[in-house]
This record gives sequence, structure tokens and C-alpha cells, in this order.
Amino acid sequence: MTSRGGSATTGCWRWEGSFAGVRLPRAPRLHAVGRRPPARDIATLEETGELDNTYVFFASDNGYYLGQHRLPRGKVTPYEEDTSIPLMVRGPGVPAGRVLPQLVINNDLAPNFADLAGVPVPEFVDGRSIKPLLAEVQPSEWRTGFLVEGCTIESEIILISRVPNYKALHTRDNLFVSYAPGESELYHLPTDPYQLESKPYASNEFLYQLLAARLEWLGACAGESCRTVEDQRYTTLLATTLRSSPAISYRSPTGVRFPSNK
Repeated sequence: MTSRGGSATTGCWRWEGSFAGVRLPRAPRLHAVGRRPPARDIATLEETGELDNTYVFFASDNGYYLGQHRLPRGKVTPYEEDTSIPLMVRGPGVPAGRVLPQLVINNDLAPNFADLAGVPVPEFVDGRSIKPLLAEVQPSEWRTGFLVEGCTIESEIILISRVPNYKALHTRDNLFVSYAPGESELYHLPTDPYQLESKPYASNEFLYQLLAARLEWLGACAGESCRTVEDQRYTTLLATTLRSSPAISYRSPTGVRFPSNK
């Protein structure tokens, strides 16, 4: 089974090193993966009699861009090249060959492994177990959006792109980004999968306000409240409230300016 995966990036850090020191390890890493293909691990599990009682997850921690969006290299933008990652699952009861549209993020891995092992998940955990997605019958409610955060990296590597601090809301259809300087972007992913043309505020005012309000709540949530804000029922309630009394219910994120043309 495969699903749409995403990485929820938070925090700032300092990255020191030379350009050559970052570039050269890529080839050996790929070679190391090739020396131990997943098929070998599957064969070992089968030989030891553990295959029918083992879940195998294949994923990544983040994507990587190399020239997209006119940025040299890195993994700190809110765009698909950085946030979209593979997720493949094999295990008891998991339907073979099925591809799911649900949004899964790396915050889900810890509560998922705890759930599969029968271990209680602490209340402070933001993610959710994806165990319901592994069954034949899919859950009626699931995440329809997730938070992505990023900030400028202090780096001595001259070709590491410097991206302003931002918070972003990623849904199935839209990517809304609010940058610290006060600018914002909105991309419609089905028609603009490479995020090349931001939708103007003038003709998308309500959508900008809806996504910005939801983004503000996601940026302040924790634990169960995050799962609530991520679900479709919250978005429906928020949209209804905004339409009935936008001046009361909507509070713009501090400093956000909506673009007039792009």
C-alpha cells in the first residue's frame, strides 16, 4: 500500500560545512541503499517465520530541490519538492497494490508504531496512527490539511538557499504560505502542481481568509486539538462561521499582507 506522505518541518538550526562536504556523500549513500535492497530484508523475515507478523514501512524524512523555483539547493521550502515524500507499507492485512489519497505526515510515525505495538500514545503527541488506513474499510474522517514551518538556515555553504521564515498550510488542493516579512502565496495544486503561479487575493479573498484562519489555529495547536483542526469537519465549521460573521470570527495572522495581483 502506498499513500501520500508529507513532512512537517519545524525549528531552526545552524549548518556548518563546505560545499564539497555536502555534495560528495550523495553517491555513497545511494550505493549503500543499493547494496541492501528491501527484498533482502523481506527474505530474511520470511526465512525466520516473522514475515506474517511484521509491518514494513518505507519512507523518507524530507524531499530536496535542486534548481526548482530558481533556488540552488536545499530542503527548507514549503513546496512539493521538499514536503512530498514516499510512504509504502507492507504487513498483515494490508491490501496489496492499493494507493490511497489520504495525507500522512512524519508526525504520524511515532503514534502509529505505538498503536501497532499496543502501547498507549501520550496525550501531547500531535500526529495520529495510520493503522485505520491499513484496513480494507477506510475511516470516514481523516486529515485534510497539515502544518509546515520553516526558517532561515545560517549556513557557511554558499549555495544553500535562504528562505524567509514561514508557516504554511498544505491541503489536498491548496498550498497557502505566510512568510514572516508579511507576504503570502496561494497555489491550487491540481492545476498548478509545481507551484509556479500564486493565485491573486482579489479573486480568492474568502479562500485566503479561510486558509489563513486555519493556519493560525494549526500554528498554535497541540495534541488532540491539532487533529481536530486538521479534519474536514473543522474546516466546514470554520467556513460556515466566516461566511456568517467574518469580522468577528476571523483574526488575521500578525503581519500578513494579502497580495493584490500575485
